[in-house]
Amino acid sequence: MGIKRYEFVEQSTNGAQGSTLNFPLLQQLSNNSSQDIIIQGIEFFSAQELPKSPTGGNVLDLPNFVQCFLTLYVIDIDQAESVRRIPLIRLKNVKADELAVAADSFSSREQLFFENLTIIWEKSYIELAAGWPANLSVCMGVSYKKLQSGGWAQIRGNKMPGW
Repeated sequence: MGIKRYEFVEQSTNGAQGSTLNFPLLQQLSNNSSQDIIIQGIEFFSAQELPKSPTGGNVLDLPNFVQCFLTLYVIDIDQAESVRRIPLIRLKNVKADELAVAADSFSSREQLFFENLTIIWEKSYIELAAGWPANLSVCMGVSYKKLQSGGWAQIRGNKMPGW
């Protein structure tokens, strides 16, 4: 899949409450009166491949990273949780030698892509069961398509909602 638009998002763990790190409103990646944003893919980075964030912060390390789960609320029929607790490790290009697991556990798995999602970022979050360490950055890249407002409804046309 080719990338036409890409947004790098950095979020500080200092804003976490307990085990939950909520996303702020990501205006560039949200629908508004002038645009429909369709998410095509999300990738996360750990400190192993990105030791410092663009702002100079320390990126979440792999031992914490492998304990994180992503929940996304999607604009659909009911605007409910659509992607619930997907392990972040599934959204990261993993080298088998990065993990203290058998060499074939992650090395041959297929990378996940999203099927044209419109995400409600301010309802979505990342969980870390043990609670979030302070002063770290969670970094992700989002590939997306940008349409004029109402463009996504026109493309979907008479398709059954949710498909």
